[in-house]
Amino acid sequence: MKKFGLMAAAFAALIVGTDATQAADDGQDAALAAEQLQQLFPGNYEAEVSGYDMLITGSSNGMLKGEAFSRKDDGRWWVTEDTLCVAWSNWTDGKPMCGVITQKGEWYFSKNKKGEGMRFRRIQELASTGFKNNGGKSSEDTR
Repeated sequence: MKKFGLMAAAFAALIVGTDATQAADDGQDAALAAEQLQQLFPGNYEAEVSGYDMLITGSSNGMLKGEAFSRKDDGRWWVTEDTLCVAWSNWTDGKPMCGVITQKGEWYFSKNKKGEGMRFRRIQELASTGFKNNGGKSSEDTR
């Protein structure tokens, strides 16, 4: 599988089957409630998935834009009960992925049952962060 395909598959795991108990065991805060999830958007985010950085922009009307490796995709987001759902046109083939989101400091986390996960944090402007493959480490890494 190509590097981008692996990253896209990992990104699809963004919101797949996060278990709030598992997140609490990892020292993270409790799962975000629906009201807190709604407040994430609009916003620009830096995301780290499988050691790769991505840019994500979510609007208040449920639209998403993403970029990784100079490839872009459009999608949508919504909240169902206390889970955040996303569907990307290409990266998830339009299929929705939903799960619980937890927060530790400025980072939001989602982890699937296989232990694969991602983290993301709000950034002011998309151009304000240099994105590259940095092994999943940020200069302000708080993991």
